Amino acid sequence: MTWYNGLANALTTNSSRMCIIALSCSTLVLSAKSIAGEAPSEKTKVIVVPDGLSPRDGTAVVACLPREGDAWELVANDGQHFQVLRCGDHVGRVLLPKINAETTFTVRPSAPPPTMFTVEQTPDQLRFLIADREVIAFSGGRGTLPEGYEENYRRGGYLSRLSTPSGRLVTDDYPPNHKHHHGLWFSWTRANYDQRPTDFWNMGKGTAGVQAINHTPAWTAGPWAGFSYRNRYHDNTSGMNIDVLEERIEVTMRAPLPQDPVVIIDLTVTQHCLTALPLQLPTYTYGGLGLRGHRDWDGAENTTFLTSGGHDRKTGNFTRMNWVHMGGLVGGQPAGTAVLCHPNNFRAPQPGRLHPKEPFFCFAPSQMGDWAITPEMPYQMRYRLIIADGAPEAADLERRWQEYAHPFMVTWNGKLVR
Repeated sequence: MTWYNGLANALTTNSSRMCIIALSCSTLVLSAKSIAGEAPSEKTKVIVVPDGLSPRDGTAVVACLPREGDAWELVANDGQHFQVLRCGDHVGRVLLPKINAETTFTVRPSAPPPTMFTVEQTPDQLRFLIADREVIAFSGGRGTLPEGYEENYRRGGYLSRLSTPSGRLVTDDYPPNHKHHHGLWFSWTRANYDQRPTDFWNMGKGTAGVQAINHTPAWTAGPWAGFSYRNRYHDNTSGMNIDVLEERIEVTMRAPLPQDPVVIIDLTVTQHCLTALPLQLPTYTYGGLGLRGHRDWDGAENTTFLTSGGHDRKTGNFTRMNWVHMGGLVGGQPAGTAVLCHPNNFRAPQPGRLHPKEPFFCFAPSQMGDWAITPEMPYQMRYRLIIADGAPEAADLERRWQEYAHPFMVTWNGKLVR
């Protein structure tokens, strides 16, 4: 269980290290149906095949586990063993050493290690902490409206605070110059429903809004944790409050590791229509995933942007990108967040909105032309967040995106699992 040794110490000993290093994590999500009825035993063979990228230390490979048992081990031919944890989303996860050739493991039961995350849960809030330090916070329910803000701006259902391993906050919520911005959130701006223009993003207009429905209890397993939540988009332009769209957001996070001192968050977002009518999304400059940076980064000179195309804030706006990093100084030290766009996303590589004066970024597929979310076809998008201390390095962010985009192939007793 080499991935767990010294994990807690990494939060303090690595807090001043550069945020982007050569190692990164790749995930492979496998369907439970692919090995249904095949409980692991010491005769079970698991084969991991890399995709031709350079060797990966501490790579996170995801494998499905049977319903019985909470933890298993992958055992290599040389006797090394690597623990597989059955997480609360019914997926098994294991950290493996360097994988640069086809590797075969057998499987055996083991006892799970203690979890790294602690969770504080209330009906409307979730806080994920490591060593009593908040890493991620979720705001649900009706949301908490700052004093003096108009009621139209109230909403829940978003990640309200994101922090680096050293505890530096890298997001803002309800900033005074854009009251409808919220940490990490999803919404659509220019939209048409039933031939009426509406706007879920600029909630102050009162034409539409987004509200949280519920969230699942949080789960924890070793260095991983997660939960999911649901939101509902409502249109008010007819004089009635009509629910037109529902979204489910699945959140999986990984704690910083000694060999990889960053926080990783994977997001899977699924939106589907709640009526027989589509939601039309005309061409527009922003709308989709929104990220609001620290309030100290406000101002043209206080935020740095770097995209996969090598662009900064001045040249990157409206360009297509596989990833983008937004950062600045927090307490005099650099920190920031990278957002990786999955290649299977609609219109990937998606274009982005880089605000010229404020710490704001948005992946905005509507920049490329009119489209719609229809009753026949739910809309799904996937993103990965890398939250870290230090300044970004383009080469490592590109490596992280390549590993996110091209996961390992895994077989279970000869059957390909996905």
